[in-house]
Amino acid sequence: MLYHEITASSLVKIDMQGNIVEPGTTNFSVNVSSFMLHSAIHAARPDIKCIIHVHTPSVLAVSSLKSGLLPLCQEAIVIGEVSHHPYLGGIFEPEERDKIGRNLGPVNKVLFLQNHGAVCCGETVEEAFYNVYNTVLACETQIKLMPIGIENLVLVSDEARKHVYEAARRAPDSVPKHTEGSDVAPATLKKERQWRIGGVEFEALMRMLDNSGFRTGYIYRHPLVKGDPPRPRNDVEVPPAVSSLGYLLEEEEMYRSG
Repeated sequence: MLYHEITASSLVKIDMQGNIVEPGTTNFSVNVSSFMLHSAIHAARPDIKCIIHVHTPSVLAVSSLKSGLLPLCQEAIVIGEVSHHPYLGGIFEPEERDKIGRNLGPVNKVLFLQNHGAVCCGETVEEAFYNVYNTVLACETQIKLMPIGIENLVLVSDEARKHVYEAARRAPDSVPKHTEGSDVAPATLKKERQWRIGGVEFEALMRMLDNSGFRTGYIYRHPLVKGDPPRPRNDVEVPPAVSSLGYLLEEEEMYRSG
């Protein structure tokens, strides 16, 4: 299926062996051989809930380089340490599946398959997409810089890489906006508790889809607009005199008179 053809109801639910649990609404079956790569990672890393295999030209190019992905920009750093695996195609053998799990490692979430793109993982859909997005950008940046020669490239230092990576893994150092008329000082307001890696960026794209009329049904952890508008502390601040009722009555008389 093409991406624009897929809906929630067309998705197929399967077990770790590729057997269909829920068939969805289409007549298509599951490509078991392609799923074996995903199941091998799921079996080795129970913490990973979402896996995306990327085949874009820039990612394929970097997966074919001996140097692999270089720390040239922020996008290459925020995805963390990347792993590599000499992809051979057939991974039905238990030994090959074990190698994939070992090469990915216990904490890494991006695995470059030699000459075959990259596998980007995450504990959530949002984190997996975050890793995909930054992996693609990092690879495109590296490919554009390759013609000037690797010896002319300036790599980010280990100390700077550690700082950037850790900063990308914690909630932004900010507090919610101070509401006018609120008795609570901004310094005492709590930080957002529901922050997750890639969540803010992912929700911005989901808002774009919803605003375009796709009705995703996505449950927002960071709504753009407050649920309840701020209220004044007392009624004196908004007296009845500011009502637009008089204007409405005047407009109604205009309609009646044609």
